[in-house]
Amino acid sequence: EQRMAEREEAEKLIHQIQTDSIIMVYRDTEELKAEIESTMTRMMESVLARQQNIRGMENNVLLEDKKVMDRIWYFITLLEDYEQANMIREAEEAHTTVNLTTERIFMIVVISMVILLLFSWLFVNDINKSRFYKKQLIREKARAEELVVVKQRFMANMSHEIRTPLNSIIGFSRELQKNNAPQNKTTFTRAIHESSVHLLDIVNDILDFSKIEAGRIALNLKPVNLKTLGQEVYNTLSVIAFEKKIDFHIDYEELNHPNVLGDGLRIKQVILNIASNAIKFTHQGSVRISVSDFVRKEEPATAYLHIRIADTGIGIAEEDQDTIFEEFSQSDSQATRLHGGTGLGLSISKKLVDLMGGNIELFSQKGKGSVFSVHLPLKISESEAEAAVSPQ
Repeated sequence: EQRMAEREEAEKLIHQIQTDSIIMVYRDTEELKAEIESTMTRMMESVLARQQNIRGMENNVLLEDKKVMDRIWYFITLLEDYEQANMIREAEEAHTTVNLTTERIFMIVVISMVILLLFSWLFVNDINKSRFYKKQLIREKARAEELVVVKQRFMANMSHEIRTPLNSIIGFSRELQKNNAPQNKTTFTRAIHESSVHLLDIVNDILDFSKIEAGRIALNLKPVNLKTLGQEVYNTLSVIAFEKKIDFHIDYEELNHPNVLGDGLRIKQVILNIASNAIKFTHQGSVRISVSDFVRKEEPATAYLHIRIADTGIGIAEEDQDTIFEEFSQSDSQATRLHGGTGLGLSISKKLVDLMGGNIELFSQKGKGSVFSVHLPLKISESEAEAAVSPQ
């Protein structure tokens, strides 16, 4: 644009010169030529000066333009750096937010799964408990119904058991009042005595069972001689065994510590209950009681007593062995009716042995006899028993 302006100015100047040349005719050609050359020189110098000035201005403009461009690029670079830093910051914040959100979602999922599993477990456990309690209720209901039947049968048996000796006592007492013959008197008094003893045994069984159930039986621990206690059991039962022609024997060969600290009356009661049952249900063969003990090295002051009562009687069926120690339980109701009894003897023995910290084991086969093993932990006594054990 500047060059075009200079060219237009030059053309105007030439046109002016031409006009001036026509007007100034008085000048000669040489002067005119010199003047034209001088004017052209000045013009060229002026044009060159202007061109130099324009170039300087162009240089300044270019320099200023470069500065402006540098400034613009500087601001653009700053803006890009700012935008990049802002993008990086936003990206980091977004990444942090994503991570935090992911962690929260993961924690929520984990907690939800735990809660779901917990509720599932509680639900399943509640169902299992409901089923268990339902089964327990059904079992207890069946047991209660069975117990009602057993108790009814027990009451019927007890009525029969009590009525029989009472009728004997009343009948023979009436006969004694009528008859004074000495031989009959002896027979009648003996029958009355046997019936009274039998009635007393029934009452004692019922009372002992009631005391145990009420938790009113306490052990009276004092020195006991096991051999003396065994001899008392033998003296009590040998007459019955002799009448039934049964071989009845007690063995103490493996008893190393006869003097122990325990409740002699309850130990004797356990042995009597089991041994009398053995004799009652044995029609031929033998009933043998063996008493032994052993001491552990770590417990030198305790003797572990083992009382084994074996018979060759009618035995106990396998299906009855699990319930033989339960109250009012009788393995063979027909045999029980023939031989009498309350069905409480073994239950009382089991509860007494449990009270003394021991246990009872049973091995039996139907028709081949039974073996009862009583295990009792007893403290060894330094002193001997003062007197024989007798029932209270």
